[in-house]
Amino acid sequence: MGRPAAQEIRYIAVVADRRGAGLGRQIVAAIQSDLPAHGRTLVVGTANSAIDNIAFYQKCGFRMHSVRRDYFDYIQPPVEEHGIVMRDMLLFTYDVSPAPDRSS
Repeated sequence: MGRPAAQEIRYIAVVADRRGAGLGRQIVAAIQSDLPAHGRTLVVGTANSAIDNIAFYQKCGFRMHSVRRDYFDYIQPPVEEHGIVMRDMLLFTYDVSPAPDRSS
C-alpha cells in the first residue's frame, strides 16, 4: 500500500475578539495529533501579506515549504494587509516525526 498523500488545512478561523486565547493552537494541535492516522504531512497555505498567519503557523511547528508566485493575481483590485500587496501563497508543511525505534 502506498504512502498516504499529504493532508491539507483549508480554512480555520477564530473570531477576532477570541484571538490570542490559544484556541487556534488548540485546533491545530488536535489536527496534528490525529495526523499519524491519516498521513505524515500536513500542508497549509497563506498569503504573503498575512503576517499574523505566517507567525502563527511557524509557532505551531510548521516549516516554510514553497511559494506559489502570483497565486492571488485574480483578485482585483489587489488586497493589501499591513501595507503589503497580497500576491503570493506561502505553503507551510508540518511533518510527523518518525516513531522512535523501540526494537532494541
